[in-house]
Amino acid sequence: MTEQQNITAEDLIGPPKVDLIQVWLTSIWSLIAWFVGSIIILIAIYFFLQKADWFDSIYAYIYIVTATVATLVTAWINYIMNKIINPDKYKRWTIIFVQNFFLTIFIFSILIFAYVIVGTKDKEFLIYIFTLHITIAMLWYSLISEILSNYRYSLIWIYWTYIWALLSIVLTSVVFLSVWDSNKSLYILIWLLLIINFSINTVKSLFEYGYYMYYTTTWMDQLGDIYYQIEKEEKEILDKAKKELESFN
Repeated sequence: MTEQQNITAEDLIGPPKVDLIQVWLTSIWSLIAWFVGSIIILIAIYFFLQKADWFDSIYAYIYIVTATVATLVTAWINYIMNKIINPDKYKRWTIIFVQNFFLTIFIFSILIFAYVIVGTKDKEFLIYIFTLHITIAMLWYSLISEILSNYRYSLIWIYWTYIWALLSIVLTSVVFLSVWDSNKSLYILIWLLLIINFSINTVKSLFEYGYYMYYTTTWMDQLGDIYYQIEKEEKEILDKAKKELESFN
């Protein structure tokens, strides 16, 4: 309740307030989240993947568990970071944590088959499944966090998703094409999490900042008005249905 009292009427009407300092802080904090996630990947590389002969039968499971834990921890740190930087926007953190946990189970249950199938044929290609896993997980963690925090502007997150997806494909392709040695490519997994997490947070913040500047300059809010019109139409339909039921009775 105290958090909602700090929100001004302008904040409730328009898009979330974002300035360049918040963009900078978000980018810096994403590096901290990456550092924690990379520790998890490093542990997996040194204690499991580099001793593959000992864990040959569970090689695919080591990959998927590593990706799952690393992305989930990184996503939670990202949200805590966002809550510190912009507490008025990120209030539903319990709901978001629960939804991210359910999403983790969903992604795990789907990709486990790809990990096992690829692992039985050629373990070298597990890195590519790992890359896909991290990309999908980090993207959807971010989308869920933003939509549940401020659903009226979910179109912003959908728009930047396309740009970020193209950017991540280009960056990861360049990274993997430049390294052919499978032993060295294991360490690229660490930098892969950095590239994806940093680009997600930075591109998202820049999109928010750009739209907020557009709003404060023109005082036009097309994205927010879309959901206002939808809510208005749904309310009119419900009111009409109630009146019809009352007249019928």
